[in-house]
Formats: sequence, structure tokens, C-alpha cells
Amino acid sequence: MGFVYVCDKDNHRIQVFTLDGQFIRKFGRLGTYDGQFDSPLYLAITSDNKVLVSDNGNHRIQVFDKYGRFMFKIGREGSADGQLKYPRGVAVDAHGNIAVADSGNNRIQIYKPDGSYMTNFGSWGSSAGQLKGIEGICFLPSGDIVVSDRENHRIQIF
Repeated sequence: MGFVYVCDKDNHRIQVFTLDGQFIRKFGRLGTYDGQFDSPLYLAITSDNKVLVSDNGNHRIQVFDKYGRFMFKIGREGSADGQLKYPRGVAVDAHGNIAVADSGNNRIQIYKPDGSYMTNFGSWGSSAGQLKGIEGICFLPSGDIVVSDRENHRIQIF
């Protein structure tokens, strides 16, 4: 049986429903501690049912099991490698690697399945490969990454 996970941004929580809309559970509340959120915006589900949530206001990605139990977090506020500023979209590829739309730093960051930093690319600007205020992100079956480049009013594929 599948579930629908919903970022409830203004209530700082994740809600879980059945495919026919029946409420199952919720997890999270406003705060800065593990398992708490400040405006969760996007989420992704891994092939082994981990729930990755972009905790926008806390500048991190939090990882939970399918029941909403905190497992670990990725990133902290900043602009160095592996640090995040207002993360938006989050996606997982077929190998479990995690891509994060690091909106405040105008780049895409890639992490290993265990949350360790791998690399990043992109910079502020409007030329090809540059970004301004990125939002959603996803992996194509080919491994390419599709990014919603909000302030440049375009979609880019890397």
C-alpha cells in the first residue's frame, strides 16, 4: 500500500495519508531540534522508504524513516561545501544519491545516501548553468538533473 506525504509548511510538519486520502499520521513541529521544522517545503522518498525533507528555515535536510522517526540530518547554515542556505527541492537517484536545490546559494549540492557531501555545481547568474532562486529538482532516468530556475523563468537540465 502506498502513502502520500505532504509538507504542511505553515504548521511545520509532515502529514501522511493513504492513496484515497485517509489521514495516517503526522510528524514534526516548529523548532530547531532534530525532528522539528521551520517551514518544510519539499520532500523525497527513497527506494528504501526514507523520507527526506527540506527544512527550509533551518537550512538543512532531515531524514526520517517511513514512520516519521528522525534518522539523521544533512547540512547546516552556510555557503561552504556541504552547507545549505534555504534549501528547496530534494531528489534521490537510482543509487540513493541526494540532490538538493540550495536556493540561497544558487547551486545544486549532491550528497551520498548516508548524507556525506560529494560535490556541488552552479552559481548565481542568468547564463547557461547559472541559477537564481532554484526551487524544484528531480533526476531523470538517464541520471540528468532537472531544475526549476525560478527567477530566470526557465527549466535547466544538467
